[in-house]
Amino acid sequence: RWAVYFNLLMPTSREMNEIRNEKVLRQLQEAGDRLRQPRPIDHWSQFTTLAQRDSFLKDVQAEGFELVEIDTQAEGNADSYVLHIIRQDSIHIPYIHELTWRLRQKVEKYGGAYDGWETIVVRQ
Repeated sequence: RWAVYFNLLMPTSREMNEIRNEKVLRQLQEAGDRLRQPRPIDHWSQFTTLAQRDSFLKDVQAEGFELVEIDTQAEGNADSYVLHIIRQDSIHIPYIHELTWRLRQKVEKYGGAYDGWETIVVRQ
């Protein structure tokens, strides 16, 4: 029974990424955002080693991302290193889908997990 779900119906990783993006975009719209203006977008990721985190950070800084915060322990987990980065970007579809997918792949390339994004509400 589950084979049909896992083989045919279950969203792919990329589709799940888009579903998560759509949820954030819907919340922004419900808050009165028209989704037209570029704005600072915050992204979070977690890594199991400092070396992974630092290598990823160096890579994305070359793409214009800026460091906001480094947390050495995520929710009490001493083996988790959280990275918070930011960059001014569009939230238009499909741009936001491509941006977050590329970031997710890059985080995973360095052995981490992408935790998602958020941004400010722009009501203009």
